[in-house]
Amino acid sequence: MGERVLSYAIMPYKVRLDALNDVLALRDEVLFAWVSDHCRADLTEHDKWFETARPAADYLADLMLGRPDVDEDVHLYGYCVKTLCELWGVPLENEGWWGMRYGWFSTVSSTVAQAGVTYDFTSLIFGGPGVDVPDPGDFPAMGHITRDTVQSHLDRLNGVDRAAIGDRQVVEAVDQVRSWLQQCRQEDMDLVCFYH
Repeated sequence: MGERVLSYAIMPYKVRLDALNDVLALRDEVLFAWVSDHCRADLTEHDKWFETARPAADYLADLMLGRPDVDEDVHLYGYCVKTLCELWGVPLENEGWWGMRYGWFSTVSSTVAQAGVTYDFTSLIFGGPGVDVPDPGDFPAMGHITRDTVQSHLDRLNGVDRAAIGDRQVVEAVDQVRSWLQQCRQEDMDLVCFYH
């Protein structure tokens, strides 16, 4: 197997969490079979990337059929939720949050604070994905902003004095998060973010 190159990014999705939670609550084997078929490429990619003894489809089955969680390779539950967000949601542009390290969150947060607004950008990736899933303890980091709170996040970021920020990349990163929130508000969607 070839050498793997690690790159970190936020993968944001606009999705209706109530609908996603409804899908998980159904415990429907026919629906699980349909999802497994439609997500076969993603599940196969998870198997190749993580090389676990248990296939990713089994983790998806645990989530969708209400089977008890297992204690090993729990990160695959998070990646399966991401797969569900790809199926039922819409991925959002993430150029300002791609090919980055964790320190970028602090850089953006502190620069925005100097421009007059307190906003912790790590809130995008912590707190869980808005569905019941075991904490992976590491990657993927997962967070969500509900459609009921999107406007308050947007209001805070709209208060940023862009002219006071001297770093073009930080401005682009802030503008990108604002665009995610605007799209979610306009379409009455929740924002779910994965970081890995």
